[in-house]
Amino acid sequence: MKQSIGFVGLGQMGQPMALNLLHAGFELRVFDVREERLTPLLEQGAQRAQRLEDVTEPGGIVVTMVPDDRTLLAVTLGEDGILRRIGQGGVHLSLSTVSPEVAAQLARVYGEQGSHYLVATVLGRPEVARAAQLSIFLSGHSGAKGRVLPLLQVLGTHIYDLGERVEVANIVKLGYNFLIATAIEAMGEAAALAEQCGADRAQFLRMLVESPLFKGAVYEGYGRMIGERDYSEARFPVAMGLKDVELVLRVAEHARVPLPYAEIVHEHLRAAQMSGPSHEDWSVLADFVMQAETGAAAAARAGR
Repeated sequence: MKQSIGFVGLGQMGQPMALNLLHAGFELRVFDVREERLTPLLEQGAQRAQRLEDVTEPGGIVVTMVPDDRTLLAVTLGEDGILRRIGQGGVHLSLSTVSPEVAAQLARVYGEQGSHYLVATVLGRPEVARAAQLSIFLSGHSGAKGRVLPLLQVLGTHIYDLGERVEVANIVKLGYNFLIATAIEAMGEAAALAEQCGADRAQFLRMLVESPLFKGAVYEGYGRMIGERDYSEARFPVAMGLKDVELVLRVAEHARVPLPYAEIVHEHLRAAQMSGPSHEDWSVLADFVMQAETGAAAAARAGR
């Protein structure tokens, strides 16, 4: 019989991961502030946690998949948070992309009471989560990792142990998100150049992703969206992308590593957030590549 675990955060990534755990035989207690997200889990046999504190059993495992530092700190350190009930030997497994500082802070707080905070950031879009093919980056206390490996093996095909410094998994995930953002930026720049010189934007990007040199989810998925200027399928909204790029810049500043591409991407994501619908996918930043010079992106968005 598989163990019982708590799961907090059932959004686009959390929900398919929780469903995969249920299908693998784990018993789940689930919590999310949006009631409608619970329905698919409850229909598959999950137990509803009426309050946040009900998701945690003393000495047990709680998984969180939440959007940012503020939410993670609230569900962990709040009045009815996870820390209050998890007790000696309990494990909080965070799948969230948050700041390295918060990860280190929580690891210290848990360690002071004899429990553990582990980070297992994940790489993959929602369809990859549904297929249980995520890449997973695990860091934290080595003695606690054995307890979470069985559930991580359900969620992904590659699990990488990055050592005991708990914040390393967050830094690695931010690095990969930065690479995705720069690929989107580069596609936007190349498409803007081609379009300004008379080529068809959509055809240019379609030819790119059909080339063996550019196979893969990043170019194929985002290339289609950029070519068609269709950002309505927001698998990773602008606000989340901006949050991650700002975290990248903070880490880079602390490490004294210049990231000029990150500055450019940050500028375009800020422009996208200020002038476009908040629900659009972060690949909309490609529309802002040439905005300052030509105003073409702003006109295109206004006409949609």
